[in-house]
Amino acid sequence: MDDRPDPPGPPAGPAAGSSHDRSPAGLRAWLREALGRNPSWESKLTILVWRIGNLGRSLPGVAALPVRVLHAVLDAVWTRAVIGSELPASVVPGPGLRLQHAGRSIILNGGVRIGARCSIFHDVTIGTRPPRTGAPVLEDDVRIGVGAVLLGPITLGRGSRAAAGAIVVRDVPAGGIIPSPPRRLLEASDDPSQAP
Repeated sequence: MDDRPDPPGPPAGPAAGSSHDRSPAGLRAWLREALGRNPSWESKLTILVWRIGNLGRSLPGVAALPVRVLHAVLDAVWTRAVIGSELPASVVPGPGLRLQHAGRSIILNGGVRIGARCSIFHDVTIGTRPPRTGAPVLEDDVRIGVGAVLLGPITLGRGSRAAAGAIVVRDVPAGGIIPSPPRRLLEASDDPSQAP
């Protein structure tokens, strides 16, 4: 696992799947961007399936049908059954998204917005907080740690971090860090056989 901060990158361009160049050269560049920052073939496959869904939503009319069918099959088999994630095609992550550990157990609400060069670890939930409406917005270069929960109409500013296990329900300014909740010992025993 690479816990080093991600180096700042160039300014974000248009999100893949929304207005990218559909020429062969444009598609190759789109794939390089979509897959390049991910450390394993599993992460690359997760991103590829997600981007196919983005592409299917961006194509007009009948041209979208085969892409949407392909995405539905890949999403059901790989994304949901194998890695146990929900990555809606309506969520178009910015360029350079990095998913650690293949993006396992990541649950996203369809209204989430993800900026460029964000990193998301496994077991993350990003969604709504009823009765409030709206989903989180991750600006560029945001890093979300293992098991973090982000809820409601909040914004995580550029370069902010949510630590492992963090629960975020308020806006985070650019460069801000939300630590893990404090842990305390509930019960102690001198007898190791009495341990839970």
